[in-house]
Amino acid sequence: MRNLLLFLLPVFVWLSCSSSHEKTKDAGTAIAAAQNDSASAPEKINTGVALLMQTTKPVYGILQDREGNYWFATNGDGVFRYDGKVFTHFTVKNGLCNDFVRGIAADKNGNVWFATGSGLCTYDGNKFTTINPGSAGSSITDKSGNTWFCGEGGAFRYDGKTLDFVELPMVDADVALHKSQKNFNLFPYEVYCMLEDGSGNIWFGTAARGVCRYDGKNVTYFTDNGLSRAAIRSMVKDDAGNLWFGNNGMGLYRYDGKSFANFTVEQGLSNTDFLNTSHVTDKPGTLARVFAAAKDNSGNLWFGTFDAGAWRWDGHALVNYTKKDGLNSNAVHTIYMDQSGNLLFGGDSGQVFRFEGNRFVRFAAPGINR
Repeated sequence: MRNLLLFLLPVFVWLSCSSSHEKTKDAGTAIAAAQNDSASAPEKINTGVALLMQTTKPVYGILQDREGNYWFATNGDGVFRYDGKVFTHFTVKNGLCNDFVRGIAADKNGNVWFATGSGLCTYDGNKFTTINPGSAGSSITDKSGNTWFCGEGGAFRYDGKTLDFVELPMVDADVALHKSQKNFNLFPYEVYCMLEDGSGNIWFGTAARGVCRYDGKNVTYFTDNGLSRAAIRSMVKDDAGNLWFGNNGMGLYRYDGKSFANFTVEQGLSNTDFLNTSHVTDKPGTLARVFAAAKDNSGNLWFGTFDAGAWRWDGHALVNYTKKDGLNSNAVHTIYMDQSGNLLFGGDSGQVFRFEGNRFVRFAAPGINR
């Protein structure tokens, strides 16, 4: 186990131009709110147009807020909000801190958070506020209501009042390298995904150091069975308490609390070409590049891949869904279950799909030909 470094961030607002200042809700660390006077009004898209028709960027995150609005994060074209009637498009022109949005979350105060390549920013229903100018990624909310965001070398944690950073300690070999190399690269410790287990531990999936478990004080690394050979991109917990980890190349791992089994190898669905060659080789019909994971209300596990569509595991059999089942491509970047139990899948070209029993239907305004 490793001792953990915890930093209480002097949370501040990044101001890119002149603006007015005011205190935000319950900001225990005196977070200042910045309203960009030069920000333009967001673009409203008529409900006669299908969702995200005006972007070709992939969808990396989905959220339904407490008001029932849907938010969709894109990799390069900001975010879109759908209130059931109108689609509204937000970009840096409207105050968003970066158009490359990697994750969305809602805090206990009802604010919507966006994790971007330029840091974290919030939206209170009227304006955007940049909280911390530093790269951030996907998010989770734990049982205590804390919101976590992936970061470089650790993760941000927000408890509704303060934002701190949980830094991952380096393994022994990297400590030695760090001492001997002036410009040691901390990329292996970049966090791509997180999960809270049944005991309240937070698990982090890293770029090249496998997975690690944080019990509130110490960090324990796991690199068993090739876990650290490629990035851990997704995590999910099943009804039996097993943890599942999606790796970008090695496939899907199942952890029963004692050992890690490579489920992809067990099922004969590996993509050895991707692992053994230097260029990207898509291979439909495999379960090797797992970028998304979720559990539905029936206990089924769903996995999204970069090159082979979506997979469903009911505990007994696997089913693969691809373009032939309604998806617009075989790349699934995110899977989200909304408040009604519907599963939404974010794919390429700015499109989102809802699973309807045996096929995928494009998420669109009512009355639209999908």
